[in-house]
Amino acid sequence: MSMKEAADLIHDHNVSLATRTVYLGGEVGDDMVEELFKNLNLLQQRASQAPITIMLNSGGGCVQSALAIYDMIQSCESHVTITVLGEAASSASIILQAADLRRATKRSTVMYHSGTDSIADIATNEFRAAFEHSWVLEKFAHDIMYGRMKVANPKLKPSQFSRMVTSGLYLAATEAVRRGLLDEILT
Repeated sequence: MSMKEAADLIHDHNVSLATRTVYLGGEVGDDMVEELFKNLNLLQQRASQAPITIMLNSGGGCVQSALAIYDMIQSCESHVTITVLGEAASSASIILQAADLRRATKRSTVMYHSGTDSIADIATNEFRAAFEHSWVLEKFAHDIMYGRMKVANPKLKPSQFSRMVTSGLYLAATEAVRRGLLDEILT
């Protein structure tokens, strides 16, 4: 593969085959799920056990998509490191928790909060089911985040966690390490 072909892959598909790095940014949604699926499969086919790095900068988005990405990363045969550059906010902070190693630049932010769900354009007879399902998704997300924070602080009670995330948990990288949502800070 020529240098130009390799550079085109990075720019067109957000993946560097040479460094096994995937760039994941923007809104968490169906497009992000599809692109990451393709990139992880490509890297796994080329060398299934070699480590993969994901560079993450996202303000969040759809929690269902974030959970799909979380499951995708968790099922990856390779060791996955996620590095936050800027922010991993809202549903992107869930994605961050899927990594074997979670790290961030020192000026990055990790933010998590009780989600918001928009149930627009839904038939009236489906509204209740959709509303109840949004609670199921939030519980999945909360279980992931609470589990990570509980390891760092075994005395953390579910009620304390609930209060923190209801008003929004905005953490500088050093605080995110202390709270168990990051493993290390890059200097």
